[in-house]
Amino acid sequence: MDNLQLINELFEQQKAKNWKPAAVWFKLLEKHRDDEIKLTRDDLVEVARRLEYSPKWVDLKLEELGEPVNPNAPTRAIFDGLLLISKLHPFQTKKGDNMAFFDLKSASGFEFEGVIFPGGFRLYAEQLIEGELIWCVGKWDSRDSKYQLVIEKAFRLEQDLSLKLFSQVGSDLMPF
Repeated sequence: MDNLQLINELFEQQKAKNWKPAAVWFKLLEKHRDDEIKLTRDDLVEVARRLEYSPKWVDLKLEELGEPVNPNAPTRAIFDGLLLISKLHPFQTKKGDNMAFFDLKSASGFEFEGVIFPGGFRLYAEQLIEGELIWCVGKWDSRDSKYQLVIEKAFRLEQDLSLKLFSQVGSDLMPF
């Protein structure tokens, strides 16, 4: 069975068993990690198309799998999910406004940088605590060949809820 047939079969199972759409990606990833299949860019493009995810999702997944990414891919895909603030780097602009840079981590272990500009920082500064989980909304951008999340909204979760969500997920939190 080739990868496209497998993708078709998984999407049929997804409909028949009423799985969440992202379950198809997790099943494919499991087979890739167990060396049952080798996922290609074309496979991921097909999955992204069917899940209505942005093209940026393909490059992020390829990067996670250690594959080369497409430098010409469109940017600014939307992110809405749970992240851990590994490091918080407050910064003051030349005008004296406060903003911050972050080292962020998803539940699947994907690490990347984030930034919140002065307008957002004024609104959400007290929500941004190093070592805490936040639910954030932002847009992906690429900077110096790296992905960066431009955070627009951020909400720190209650600790008991954070632990429940983070421990129950066990997979990727990049639903775009």
